[in-house]
Amino acid sequence: MKIFLTKHSYQIIRTILTLLVLFPIFSCSAKTNLILLNIDDTKKEFWNEIIINYPLPDNFQFILENTDNRVIPELKLILSTDKNTLNLDSNILLGKQYLVPGTDFFNSITDISINDISNYQLISMEEIELPLKGLSIDSLYPGDPGYPVFINTLLSLSFPEDYTDNNNSNTELLKWFEKLKLNYDQSNKPLQKIIWIAGVGDIMVQRGVETILMNRSNGAEYIFGNTLEVLQNQDIMLGNLEGSITYSNTKTPKSYNFKFDPDVLPILKESGFDYFSLTNNHIYDYGERGFTDTLKYLKEAELPTSGAGLSKLETTEYTEMFIDGNSIRILSMGAYPQERNGWNGRTMAQVSDTRPGILFDGELALEAVKNMASPSSFDILMIHGGVEWTSIPEESQRLLYQSYLNAGVDIILGSHPHVLQGMEEWQGKLIAYSLGNFIFPGMGSMKFAEESMILSVGIYNNQIKYIKTIPVNIDNQRISIDNSGIILERFENLSTDLLRSK
Repeated sequence: MKIFLTKHSYQIIRTILTLLVLFPIFSCSAKTNLILLNIDDTKKEFWNEIIINYPLPDNFQFILENTDNRVIPELKLILSTDKNTLNLDSNILLGKQYLVPGTDFFNSITDISINDISNYQLISMEEIELPLKGLSIDSLYPGDPGYPVFINTLLSLSFPEDYTDNNNSNTELLKWFEKLKLNYDQSNKPLQKIIWIAGVGDIMVQRGVETILMNRSNGAEYIFGNTLEVLQNQDIMLGNLEGSITYSNTKTPKSYNFKFDPDVLPILKESGFDYFSLTNNHIYDYGERGFTDTLKYLKEAELPTSGAGLSKLETTEYTEMFIDGNSIRILSMGAYPQERNGWNGRTMAQVSDTRPGILFDGELALEAVKNMASPSSFDILMIHGGVEWTSIPEESQRLLYQSYLNAGVDIILGSHPHVLQGMEEWQGKLIAYSLGNFIFPGMGSMKFAEESMILSVGIYNNQIKYIKTIPVNIDNQRISIDNSGIILERFENLSTDLLRSK
């Protein structure tokens, strides 16, 4: 038997099927309220997590917007990042994602105007990682009041003006919404603080510097000039103290011997320094007595160091500092070659079973690095190594430093060459091979020896997000920020040369 259906018959059948679909809804309309749900496609997983953790009251049911529904609910929930939804009746801030303009890590630019933001790729704060670095916007950083680039994820609840709640069920919905709002208000804590850590190169305060620092009321301002504010505004400021702190006059036979008065230490501390590396080729300038005196006076001044101690065990202990609950670990070591005059740090300054001394590149140093490095801390290794008066690190130096990054270190700050060497990114981490001299009078006759750098990195979640290269000019005893652009350009070129040679 054949059945023939007219166009009108098809319409009747379609109507019947629609009624069958909607019957459960209408049959319980007295107790079931429909909510139109509008969700950005990118936020569906976000919504699923919400509804699992905060189930709706039993008498509410969702209908997704843009589906073929015959009933259009009066209530509306919108999960969106569209700022136009802000003027609805009520909204919950589910999360705020800060966006950061990014550029190459070696680029000397650090700050841009909001008017120039279209020229840069915008990346979420969490996703910024080397070889990219973030840039501040009009000197503002994520979390600062007024930071202009972010995405709010909002959940908004809308009631139409003529909405009537015949069975008072919206009270339960509002309770659900307020509970959700309270929990998210409590969980949306302010953005974790960006931690600023900076390093400089060699600090040698002889040749009249310590006399000025200790005897003039404005000694620090005179010596450090406009770099003083930079030093004092870091969360942690690191430097390499190139010499012994001692009253001893018994010199080690070598070309140059440097020592400083202990009274200069509190002034250096007030100037911003929080840590001094001692694992250099001048720490034994006044023998074992000068070395142990240095440890003693640093301890009295409450200026930490590491990689230098009275025993092997002591040299392997890292320094740990906490900034807003974040662990920052620091270890220093030597890796410099024998001097032309015959003095050999590996054999004459390295700690042994019978002699106090410094940590030197080798098995003990590698174990110390592995013991320090942790995913839950930001780990800094200061290495005094490389070849003096060379602007390009040797391949062996690069391989050595990279091996310590592979062992877990997050950044390496280098010293010893007395001139700047470039920066290199290695597997999401950073090497600054040499920051040159910093306070080092008497270097005017040496090429590039009066070009210096303050390297400051901004840390968030134990990752480098920002890098500032602040060029410094040395003028005998005094230093100042260089505004000529010459030092920055040369440093950037040294870094790009390293990139090309990978």
